Amino acid sequence: SSIKVGAFSDKACVAAEFQEGHRQQYYEILWLKSGNGNHVIDTVSYPYSGSVLFMLSPGQLHQIHPVEKGEGHIIKFTSSLFSDTRDLDEYLIKTGLFDNIQSEPLIKLNASIHTILEDVLKKMEAEFNTEEDDKEKILLAYLKILLTHISRLKKINITREAAGIDVNFSLFQKY
Repeated sequence: SSIKVGAFSDKACVAAEFQEGHRQQYYEILWLKSGNGNHVIDTVSYPYSGSVLFMLSPGQLHQIHPVEKGEGHIIKFTSSLFSDTRDLDEYLIKTGLFDNIQSEPLIKLNASIHTILEDVLKKMEAEFNTEEDDKEKILLAYLKILLTHISRLKKINITREAAGIDVNFSLFQKY
């Protein structure tokens, strides 16, 4: 299958993330809703706490070192899920969410997006666990919704950061 959706916990079968750093062959969205620690991605350490998303692309080497373990969700998918190349471009390339050179793999979440993501992920998990036909089509539709929400959130964060920098710079100019 070209997509897997599941709960993330130290007991879950997807806990390969805690073992020796491993390189993956797929895109991964990891949502840690709680806990804290360090996530080492391609030798860079990302301290995390509270509700955070990690956006990982194929070939990245990563390992989680939890201080306080937390629960969460994990979605893994391959680009073959997107049968339409325009979709592939739109959601994986243009959003820049999985650009491991230009963008940070760590996204902090606020309470309002928390509810939205929780809702989409519950539906994704339920769909993933059914034996119905066209399961991947529905999962792809949910994934597109999820990626659009994350992309929107990231744009807001970038705008806020830029605004913060501008304010500091204008204060600096006054002196």
